[in-house]
Amino acid sequence: DFPVFKSQKENIRIVQTGAGIANASAATALAVVKYVPRRVFHTGICGVYSERTDHLLMPVAGTSALFADMGKDTDKGFLTLAQMGLSPAESGTPLSEMVHLCPDNLPEHIVRGVFLTVSTCSGTRKTAESYRSRFSFAGNPVLCEDMEAAAIGLVCFKAGIACTVLKIVSNRCGDAVILPKTIKEAAQKAQETLLNIPAM
Repeated sequence: DFPVFKSQKENIRIVQTGAGIANASAATALAVVKYVPRRVFHTGICGVYSERTDHLLMPVAGTSALFADMGKDTDKGFLTLAQMGLSPAESGTPLSEMVHLCPDNLPEHIVRGVFLTVSTCSGTRKTAESYRSRFSFAGNPVLCEDMEAAAIGLVCFKAGIACTVLKIVSNRCGDAVILPKTIKEAAQKAQETLLNIPAM
């Protein structure tokens, strides 16, 4: 079981999934079956692939998410699931590692970005660069690293439910140390930002 809270706003359930792909996907699947939501909102913290300090504590709305470390390391480089002939979704669906998200109902001033979902967060600059360099994106979007977005988005995709991801940047990817105080501040801001959006 995962902790579930009822918001003061009608028909909103808040599920505390815990960290990581396994927790996130299991909690989301259970919640989807039990509550049959029209839309799932996922919030929490993330790292950013940038040296800019003004990105810290910045809200980011996901346009898409990828399983960034799910694949195979080889002498010639990293192979994604699609390159291995595998996919998180059934063949014939418009999905490989990429999970499309729905930020359309969030205010325009919130920065849009792409989430690289990993099982092991980057604690060194070398690891961060390894993840970041595996994919190329048009338009140079803000790239963030997290441990849940693609998993939750995939569950929603398979259930036919829109998924909105809104996270707060708590650190720069590759940082060896993240202060607990910073994590707490970012997590609190993430919840407040989502709940204070009009018509939520």
